[in-house]
Amino acid sequence: MTLLKNTRRFLAGVLAVLLVCMTLPGPVFAESEPLEAVYLDGVNGNDINDGDSTNHAVKTFAKAKALVSDTGVIYITGKVMVSDAQTWSLPGDPDTGFQAMLQRYSGYNGCLVEISYPDGKLTLDDIIIDGNANVNATSEMLFISGGIDNTVVDAVLAMNSGVILQNNKNTSGTGGAVRILGKGARFEMNGGLITGNQANQGGAICLDTGHFIMNGGMITDNSANQEGGGIYYASPPSEGQRFELNGGGLINNTAAAGSGSAIFYITTAAATNRL
Repeated sequence: MTLLKNTRRFLAGVLAVLLVCMTLPGPVFAESEPLEAVYLDGVNGNDINDGDSTNHAVKTFAKAKALVSDTGVIYITGKVMVSDAQTWSLPGDPDTGFQAMLQRYSGYNGCLVEISYPDGKLTLDDIIIDGNANVNATSEMLFISGGIDNTVVDAVLAMNSGVILQNNKNTSGTGGAVRILGKGARFEMNGGLITGNQANQGGAICLDTGHFIMNGGMITDNSANQEGGGIYYASPPSEGQRFELNGGGLINNTAAAGSGSAIFYITTAAATNRL
């Protein structure tokens, strides 16, 4: 009888302890503070990293955006590939006016973002992408890489209002901000601003092959060491590409060679001006 009583008392004590433990609050983990500098590397990065250094870079824009503060900078240290449908935005804080941005890392001179066929589509809304004019880059900021079928649009960049593509200094290539290559490549500029970029040909945009449709926005203060301060477009229409100017404007772009300060294109190229 005594043993039974002791066993009951023991079990009652264990139960009481368990009940107390269940009512205690769990461990509290402090949320990580947003970072002023986040490092994004589409080649060697990993989204399990914390993004606070080049050695701990994240891989995707979505992860970098989740880490950066409203006043911070996402530094691109390796090309980011877009092979599906994505929307990128870094809107400013309406209360403070601060806005984070994407910028070329000082130790990286290659392409920042490639939109690739067959399913790549990148939509830009309310975002600043800065090429860091202090770096002598060897590539454009955004590269649209399309397929070989001119009847299929398979790689798309859509640029909307609130977007700024600025300050890329492409010292050895074509297209300061955007290069369009491939019959299925398409750039739709619906708004925003492309400014302060430089390249040998196409200070702002180089249309090698593919489609460029300008519906709105401004292309201003870009420069080319040779032709096409604003836009360089020189492929024959047999390649299936097309340039449509439906809206927007080009102002104060320059070409050192004196050919096409705003737009340079071969007379056999297919261009449509709908203004």
